[in-house]
Amino acid sequence: MASLGLRSVGHGIVTRLERALVVLGGVVAVTALVAIGGTLLVSVALRYTTGTSLEFATELPSYAFPWLVCGGIVAAAGVAGHMAVDFVVVRLPRRVRQVVELVAWASILLVLVWTVMAALRLVDSFAGQGTPILGWPAVGSYWAFPIALIALAVHAVGRLVATLLGVDTHIDTVEAAAAGAGAGEVHV
Repeated sequence: MASLGLRSVGHGIVTRLERALVVLGGVVAVTALVAIGGTLLVSVALRYTTGTSLEFATELPSYAFPWLVCGGIVAAAGVAGHMAVDFVVVRLPRRVRQVVELVAWASILLVLVWTVMAALRLVDSFAGQGTPILGWPAVGSYWAFPIALIALAVHAVGRLVATLLGVDTHIDTVEAAAAGAGAGEVHV
């Protein structure tokens, strides 16, 4: 019974963690999208109505775009909206699938940690640079990448722990897909 309680608590923590990452990634992505869209909309409207434009209309979208992409990636990962090919995995016995999931999440975590470390080493190369019109530090745009990688690593830790506890909801989702018509398809 104690292991069932631990699984339940683990499942609850992973679920809350993934929801938080989805909300955070979504807020970042939507904020960036509104900033980009709003800036371009106002700039085009000004161009057609007054013949002028916002000076920073090309710079702000370039600055916000990495945040849009990285926020979307984090949000998608939290709802299993990433691309996966599960043709073989869904046909494996449950215990073997759990081992495959464990190895996969551990590998993903190692790659993410290594990539975060590499990305953080590059931060200094952006330190002295600024945007020409707004004068914002270029590193502000670059930070979207390592922050997204850290969020994805947190997600991977959650999935790894869930898999160790035997409550990985992805495995349940895969089983449901195997029972339906979608088994073996590419999920985007």
